[in-house]
Amino acid sequence: MYGIDVSDQILANELSEALWAEQSERLIAAALRRRGH
Repeated sequence: MYGIDVSDQILANELSEALWAEQSERLIAAALRRRGH
């Protein structure tokens, strides 16, 4: 028996991807502001 359910693993993957995308957008926006755009 696995300690983690497959659906839990999929949900965790989706959450981490969403957080990574949000962080990337913030980093890009900050870089553009530094460049004066």
